[in-house]
Amino acid sequence: MIEVCAAVIRVNNKFLITTRPEGTHLSGQWEFPGGKLESGESHFDCIIRELREELSLNVIPLDKLYTLKWRYREKTVLLHFYRALLLNSEFSKITANDGQLIDLVSTNRLRNYNFVEADKSFINYLCFAK
Repeated sequence: MIEVCAAVIRVNNKFLITTRPEGTHLSGQWEFPGGKLESGESHFDCIIRELREELSLNVIPLDKLYTLKWRYREKTVLLHFYRALLLNSEFSKITANDGQLIDLVSTNRLRNYNFVEADKSFINYLCFAK
């Protein structure tokens, strides 16, 4: 099983989402940014590292919103979603370091995107909790 941490970032009441980079599992599908937990790494450290590597963003991870276990044909993931805060004026510095697409989306439009299956469960939670 692969453990993954995702950042749930709101900017102007919209969520920051990205596509999976080309050449990766589920490439081209949308997700909340984050990545695989490295050995000995805390969830917060994982989110900080992944957002810096993928998007050149500095964030402060906050509380855990949701956890789920999802079985894909190829692998099983344990996915943790954390609310995260962008440091002041960080959004203007966002860079798609892996060539991924980036978007800001309101809650009611999230279901219009082709998300990876595991994230769809979280989106249902978000839409219900709203």
